[in-house]
Amino acid sequence: MRLASMLRDYDIRSANIRFPEPFGQVKGYYRADFTDAWTRYCPSPQGEPSQPSQASPPCSAPGRLETWDG
Repeated sequence: MRLASMLRDYDIRSANIRFPEPFGQVKGYYRADFTDAWTRYCPSPQGEPSQPSQASPPCSAPGRLETWDG
């Protein structure tokens, strides 16, 4: 609810998003709803094209977890 309250100031609202079974329907946000706010309030530096974000490897990816020897 707190996130929804903060995003409401930017006219970004949650929506019902449908997924194939077994997930069904959930509340969430569409990336496209953030485009206007990103371009207005987080412009890329002049002369530098913005870089697309890189996807994180899945949690089960080898080498993702490192051991701690205390």
